[in-house]
Amino acid sequence: MAANILTIAVIILLPSVVLYYKERLKLISWLSPIVTCYSIGIIAGNIPGIPVSRDLLRNIAEISVCLATPMLLFSCDFMKWLKSSKSTFLSFFIGCIAVVIVACIAFLIFRERITDCWKVAGMTVGLYTGATVNLTAIAIALDVDENTFIVLNSADLLFAGLYFLFLITFGKKVFGFALPPYQSYETGNGEDQVAETTEHAENPSRMKVVVEVMKSFGVSLPIVGVVVALSMLLIGKMGSTFIILGITTLGIVFSFNKTINRFRYNYEAGDYLLLMFALALGTLSSVQGLITGNFPLVIFVAAVVFASALLHVLVASLFRIENDTVIITSAAVLFGPAFILPVAESIKNREVIVAGLSMALLGNAFGTYLGIALAYLLDYWF
Repeated sequence: MAANILTIAVIILLPSVVLYYKERLKLISWLSPIVTCYSIGIIAGNIPGIPVSRDLLRNIAEISVCLATPMLLFSCDFMKWLKSSKSTFLSFFIGCIAVVIVACIAFLIFRERITDCWKVAGMTVGLYTGATVNLTAIAIALDVDENTFIVLNSADLLFAGLYFLFLITFGKKVFGFALPPYQSYETGNGEDQVAETTEHAENPSRMKVVVEVMKSFGVSLPIVGVVVALSMLLIGKMGSTFIILGITTLGIVFSFNKTINRFRYNYEAGDYLLLMFALALGTLSSVQGLITGNFPLVIFVAAVVFASALLHVLVASLFRIENDTVIITSAAVLFGPAFILPVAESIKNREVIVAGLSMALLGNAFGTYLGIALAYLLDYWF
């Protein structure tokens, strides 16, 4: 109990320390607060002897994202996203096809070295066009060996974590060599607007900040509570896809309310919750599960993550899809809804949040079907 209380306290308070030293330590300023929190979490998660509950960390990550999602959506202009929806969908479609192609190639290479390789191919396609919930569903549907599931899940934490770290650090600059820059649909530059909201938060009256943050929190918390209650009532459990879809929908609906849309610290409050998410998520990224000797399976997962991402960017460049659109749809394809907000924050572009969440939720919806279908097709053909 004491260890859990300490874990919660550290995850709640440490982001404030990171923000305090953001302008005082060049390393934090260069990395950005979210990368700093994620890195601290990775280091802590791989130090032997630290008593942390993985279930608690998952709960913290899920709760922080659920609360952050409406807050960040409150300040978005949903109608302006429609202007870029065509290129967003095209980029997401390219990303999904890239995952399927690479998984099939990897299957042909490793089918003699990995037991039930067709199942592994199906699971990776479901995972990297949907999310972990799709992976779990496919594993159950295909009666996957428990050890295979554990190794695949551990490999995902490592390699998807590395790619996530790349996206939120150097991704925009590296992708920029092949992709055209993002054209903002806002009245001003997206980065300037993020800087402006940050500037408001740097020297505010403490009482005013508390009041404004509580306004955002006071709307976000009931949204999450209502959606969770509906999930329990309608499907008998806390379904992650239902909950993410519900809070996203309500976040968009409430963004049309001018009063809520103009809460001064919507973005900053949500951003702080994302730092908590990054810290908890990083702590979960233990590499111990990879020490199994099932090296071909580990390589299979690495190939699907990195090769599909590369193929996605190369094909997107042929269609001249914009940089930020490819980044956010790459996150939607390979990670799922929970990672859209931190990626959008890292590239300083709130315009792509709704688009990214929409595509990620679309992937959640069909990822399980696609993964199972591919698995049975490979088993039938080969």
